[in-house]
Amino acid sequence: MIGCFLILLSLLMLPFIIIQVRSVANLFNFGVILILLSFSVLWGARGFWIDRFFISSRSAYAIGFVITMGLCIYYSFIKESYLMTLVALAFELCFLAYFIASYFPGGIDGVTRVLSAAWATLTACC
Repeated sequence: MIGCFLILLSLLMLPFIIIQVRSVANLFNFGVILILLSFSVLWGARGFWIDRFFISSRSAYAIGFVITMGLCIYYSFIKESYLMTLVALAFELCFLAYFIASYFPGGIDGVTRVLSAAWATLTACC
């Protein structure tokens, strides 16, 4: 419940992402870490991390999500880089969207279409 609360707080702070990108990223990442740790406690460390998270058909998305989450935490806490935190958070959210969509039938194609339409709109505006 604390993880969900932290993610909710990060979503409420989303309009302030231009000013406080590190706060939004930290709240989101700590919320995700707490949720992942709660699943690890619920199913056991081996049952969750090995069998369900990293060794499955979704392992590429899970590994990409964990790497981008680590990069986001690194750039937010250690380097304190505004731009790199924002970039890492954007990639982290993309990997999370693909990871969650992989659980739904036909979900990956839908996320790909939405992201390509967003990219086309962004490039047309710029």
